[in-house]
Amino acid sequence: MWFCRAIPANARTVKYRQTRSSEARGRDWRSNVRWKCSKAAFAGAALLALAGCTVEPLNSSSAALSANVSDSTRAVLERTSVSPVSTRVAQQVRNGLLFAMNGGTKKPGGRYRVDLSVVSTVSNLSVQVSSLAPTSAQVKVAARYNVVEIATGKSVASGQHTTIAGFDKTPQSFANERAERDAQNRAAREASQRIHLSVASAIAGP
Repeated sequence: MWFCRAIPANARTVKYRQTRSSEARGRDWRSNVRWKCSKAAFAGAALLALAGCTVEPLNSSSAALSANVSDSTRAVLERTSVSPVSTRVAQQVRNGLLFAMNGGTKKPGGRYRVDLSVVSTVSNLSVQVSSLAPTSAQVKVAARYNVVEIATGKSVASGQHTTIAGFDKTPQSFANERAERDAQNRAAREASQRIHLSVASAIAGP
């Protein structure tokens, strides 16, 4: 004779819940391990990528040369004035030069003055074959400088720096004007940095 033992319904429910909870914990543990491994692999790859990269500022060569200016020369530059100019691009060059020499705030009692003559031109580089519309262009800024000793009016040094900046052209005239202006500003900024180094070299002497 066979005897059947009845199992309470609540006991089966508890056992099912315990089994399901164990399986869920197992899945959560495996997911957590995979996530940590993926995170570690990603961090390792990022470190390897960064190990092969170096970050340098724009115009790093000009920045390095500016850092080599002696304190005595820098003190003279802080008191050097720049003559007023009449065009927007020339004003960009003048502003950049003033900021490089004295942070935009000239100190009194200057010995030298810098006269500027700036010419900006634009030329197309490529055109679309079907419409012959220009697709790219470049801005050339030719900045001539003359360092004058204020007391004697004598020219201490003079020269010219020419910088070029390119930009893309589109059928939209406003976008072209904005791109051309940005290119002019970039070329003017580079010209001002070069003039700054030339003026510093002239003031420092041999």
